[in-house]
Amino acid sequence: MRFSSFLPSSYSTLFVRTLSISSMCRTFPVIYRKSGQNSTCSKSWIHLTCFVLSLLSELFHIIMFLEWFYVQDDPPLWKSILMSYFLGCYGFIFVAKCVLAWRQDETRELIERAVELEKLSSKSHPIRVRVTPVLICVMFLFTTVSLPSVMFLMALVRPCMPPFFSMSLLECKSWSSGGGASVPLRLGIAVFEFITWFTSLANAVTIGLVGLVVYPPVVEEMWIDVVEREFQNSVSLYSTAVKYRIAQSMSNLHGSVMRKPFMSMIIGGVMMVEITSLYLVINSIHELPTPVAMFFIILAMDFFVVIHLLFKSLCRPHLASVELVNKAKMAKRGKWLDKYLKSCVPLELSMGGGCFFDRLSSFVIWKFCVDQVVNLLVM
Repeated sequence: MRFSSFLPSSYSTLFVRTLSISSMCRTFPVIYRKSGQNSTCSKSWIHLTCFVLSLLSELFHIIMFLEWFYVQDDPPLWKSILMSYFLGCYGFIFVAKCVLAWRQDETRELIERAVELEKLSSKSHPIRVRVTPVLICVMFLFTTVSLPSVMFLMALVRPCMPPFFSMSLLECKSWSSGGGASVPLRLGIAVFEFITWFTSLANAVTIGLVGLVVYPPVVEEMWIDVVEREFQNSVSLYSTAVKYRIAQSMSNLHGSVMRKPFMSMIIGGVMMVEITSLYLVINSIHELPTPVAMFFIILAMDFFVVIHLLFKSLCRPHLASVELVNKAKMAKRGKWLDKYLKSCVPLELSMGGGCFFDRLSSFVIWKFCVDQVVNLLVM
């Protein structure tokens, strides 16, 4: 049996279902539905209440981590790195959700237009579903369930371990102690942390990376492929060339949603997670409880895939658009088409700081992560 037989018939089948599952808890500024009737938190007081409560939960954890750094005199390096990691994660999710709440209408429209453009592409030519986007989507679906489950086990066994709120409420003499918590209390803490990680953190990362980062470039590349096929077969080059504007419009909307500080935060957050996870797995795994070690092993593998597959795939619309424009310039054309092609700039997704994703972006990011891990190991 061929592997392609396991792939969905279209990207939207998997991506929209993933987004609808991840946003059903209403802790993200936008609710995505399979029916296409998406809504924002400004349109529903129930949605807004759930969203604000999730932000307050994340803010409480941030304050708790800052308090830990304030009261500690000289903690071990691995503990400081672990706490810095959780502080960075909660801080990143908190700020990112606030930014996307500010851009909630653009965020909703981005996914809706991506789904519409995929449907339009499928009407023109059969869709060839690639393995990489599907793999990334399935990986984050698995992570959405596995990470909260690991946190549930950690809270049940070690309620005084970070990042649990119970570490500031129980009488914790050390991270390995039980804090005098009874079994029912531990179970309650574990259930609360599972809900917190499932609704606020894992789902927010899944929506942010799968829906806002992966899906739009996939659709942009798909549409460019449609334009290129029509350009080769069409008698009217003018009507076909104008369709490139649709890809530019989609790219501009994507860039508007991902503009500063969002994309810079994503890249920085991914590097922080990978550096922290690799360091703790390599240097301190013998000091970590088994659930904690499992947690960071999952993270290290997930974000290795993010760097080498997700970030690398973000340059595909740029490469496809460059190839299309170059082929169009080589074809026989009139003066109008010559002038028009000058305005057909390649599609670019900004990384921040005036840079955009290209073939070497993932390699540069991975090299930086490895260099920082080496620096930490020799300290």
